[in-house]
Amino acid sequence: MPYDLCRFSYFSTPVGINFEQDIADIVAVASKRNLELGLTGVIAIENGRFHQILEGNFEDLQTVMNSIAFDKRHHSLLFGVVRKISRRSFGNWSMHLVNSKQMAQYQE
Repeated sequence: MPYDLCRFSYFSTPVGINFEQDIADIVAVASKRNLELGLTGVIAIENGRFHQILEGNFEDLQTVMNSIAFDKRHHSLLFGVVRKISRRSFGNWSMHLVNSKQMAQYQE
């Protein structure tokens, strides 16, 4: 599995984040990191929580999962299952902010 294209998602409750002021910075930082790692994905704010879906190489996804797990700005993390996919759903979006309705179309 280490070299396959995979997808994973997570929910987390942010700590010390002002959604209105900080979301653009969060997306910009995630975009840069994901671009460097070759990841694509989307993020939404749903009921005061982050919901993010990422796609890419398993090892690169694991790097991001570990980073999120140890990031003190997240609590109540709920990781989804990492699964193999045949193609990306998010094209060239290294990170794209979507609303809850849009996010629902990407969930399977």
